[in-house]
Amino acid sequence: MHYGATKLGRGELFESIGVLDYLRETVLGPLAARRMGAIPRGVRHLETIAPEEARDLQATLCGYDRHKAGQALLAAVDLYRRWSDDGGAIVERRRHAEKLTLQYLHDVIDQGN
Repeated sequence: MHYGATKLGRGELFESIGVLDYLRETVLGPLAARRMGAIPRGVRHLETIAPEEARDLQATLCGYDRHKAGQALLAAVDLYRRWSDDGGAIVERRRHAEKLTLQYLHDVIDQGN
């Protein structure tokens, strides 16, 4: 997430949008599929196997807009937190790093206003 926030802070909007795509494909999509007991294959067939999660993932989509990209990154963080906690995944959370990263992302989003 820090990478996406950094790219957004530098004004590299295409890179930030690419980070969101990567997160959907490699992290969020597989987490959503696993929640439904399906084989995690990125976002393939996600609308069919996990329609509610697929609707939730729409919040991680954005156009070429700095503020909306920031909001989409925050939505990705929220979904990751919820889905990784719900799924019983063993994830070592680095709370201090997470807090600093989110504060930086909020600062970047606020700078754009």
